[in-house]
Amino acid sequence: MYKISYFQKALSIIFVISLALSCNSNSKSTQQTVVPFLKKNKKYIYVSINGKPEINQEFDEASQFKNGIAKVSLNNKDFFINKSGTRLFNLAFDKCKMFKDGVARICIKEKWGCINREGRLMVSTNWDEINEFSDGLCAVKLNHKWGYINKKGDLEIAVQFDKANEFKDGLAKVTNGDESFYIGKNGKSWKE
Repeated sequence: MYKISYFQKALSIIFVISLALSCNSNSKSTQQTVVPFLKKNKKYIYVSINGKPEINQEFDEASQFKNGIAKVSLNNKDFFINKSGTRLFNLAFDKCKMFKDGVARICIKEKWGCINREGRLMVSTNWDEINEFSDGLCAVKLNHKWGYINKKGDLEIAVQFDKANEFKDGLAKVTNGDESFYIGKNGKSWKE
């Protein structure tokens, strides 16, 4: 059994209740809310809204569930689990980011790529850094320069910028040296 101080227990209960109340109260979901809970030994487990342990496996880090998936860390490896605690895709990564729009960024041996919700590699782990997709493209960094790829991993705009922001409404702000300007998805630029 876990020994938890009254103060820790009270804070945990308040957190869980606040989280539950912030959920859509009109939702008719039959799935119970499960949230990470930090134990006294600095390890996380997942508990239900009433504080009952639901996933007893301990993790070094644990995220909230989003669309039935959570990102967890254990022994310097990141991976995804479902609400029953089962590891998804039978894959572990040096680092990974939570899924957004069906895509998760992953890092293996200091190189970044992307997988889809089925765990299939969408973008090979060739990049020094990779940002989130926006307007169908994402900024990628290789050898200190940035460019843009599509969801197939094809280079759409050559790696050439010192800084690159996400696309919004068909435009992205980029920087080369002291000069900042906007580019379209075709790579053509407009100066500020």
